Amino acid sequence: MHSWADDRSFLKNQKFENIFFMGIADRFMEKKIPFFYLIDVLPTYFYPQALLKLIRNDEEFILLEELISPSDVWKSLNYMRSTPLTKRPLPSWERIDMTDIVFEEFRRDNLNIRREESYLRYCSTRSLKQNYRTDIFLYLFENQIWEKLFCAGIREFEKETKLVGYAHTLVRSMYTCYSMSRHERNIMPLPDIIIASGELGKTTLEQSGFTDETILVGGALRYPHINQRISGVQPKKPLNKKKVLIALSGGLDESLELISKVVKSLNGLDVDIIVKCHPVLPYIQISRYIGEFSEKLIVSDKSIDSLLADTDLVFYTETTVSVEALAQGIPIIHVKSDCRIDMNIFEDLPSVPSESDSTSLQKAAMNALTVSRPIISEENQRFIKCLFLPVRDDIVEMFTT
Repeated sequence: MHSWADDRSFLKNQKFENIFFMGIADRFMEKKIPFFYLIDVLPTYFYPQALLKLIRNDEEFILLEELISPSDVWKSLNYMRSTPLTKRPLPSWERIDMTDIVFEEFRRDNLNIRREESYLRYCSTRSLKQNYRTDIFLYLFENQIWEKLFCAGIREFEKETKLVGYAHTLVRSMYTCYSMSRHERNIMPLPDIIIASGELGKTTLEQSGFTDETILVGGALRYPHINQRISGVQPKKPLNKKKVLIALSGGLDESLELISKVVKSLNGLDVDIIVKCHPVLPYIQISRYIGEFSEKLIVSDKSIDSLLADTDLVFYTETTVSVEALAQGIPIIHVKSDCRIDMNIFEDLPSVPSESDSTSLQKAAMNALTVSRPIISEENQRFIKCLFLPVRDDIVEMFTT
């Protein structure tokens, strides 16, 4: 089981937990199915600290770095950097010549080491084959370059291994990473089975080019309590100063725009503005750009559950925190971007305000903060259940058979 690791991966007792496959380890052990973790430490977490915590755990694991040799690193750097970027004519889209646009994306992507890191994951599958028996390779499916290289390597070196991709998060049509054209279908490395968290994810994948025979719905392991929290009875909050939560995404530009718009729209309102950063974008990377706004913000490292328990309103652009908030009857407001394509999760729900300018945002905020917390509507309940279904009892069999 490929497993990302950062500070969220270690519980209060320091036990390792794959938060994206929440509870699946216990389910495997109940069924007496042997497994091990392939640990991939995220760059946002101090590697020696992660290693120390992992060593103190009883779980069977190997580190990705154990499967990578110095020659693999050299090969990755040499191969990728020796491949020249060439501009090739591309089909037009809506009468727009896409050649220069796509070439510029390749050029910008060439400025980082994402390709090299992905190629190392391909190299790691050779060592995986030589040293471990893997009947099933289970990983998080987002159709990103790194996972495609995992799939390519396993297809080449471990042909008998079953590839299972678990779509742990939202799958929406505007997330273009999930799109696959008919020209790619026969050459793109893909898992044998994709298991989605909800019906909407399955439908979106089918509409985006994936074949329906390979897509199943297993439920939301990452959000096991989200449907249990959908309730007509809302908890009473203490009568104190209103708290507004800005739930940031993983992108720097959109996070800065979100903070700027929300702070401006709440100017003059007597509220606490709390910022919750995305795990891959810590506040230290944001703080250098926000200037005087920092004086008006309370940056919190509390868990989302703790924050939502004392939150009156959530502003968001695309984070799943908005789903968790709505499930608990907390008002949410989507902030439109002036600079990028919007990824609004609830674009099909008229009950969720979506605004861009400060005046409209302030009006929506005042309305949300002055009315009693509403009972979540049946329409919203249905939509949330389409996004994240309860985990099926046979989820282990779906992964392993």
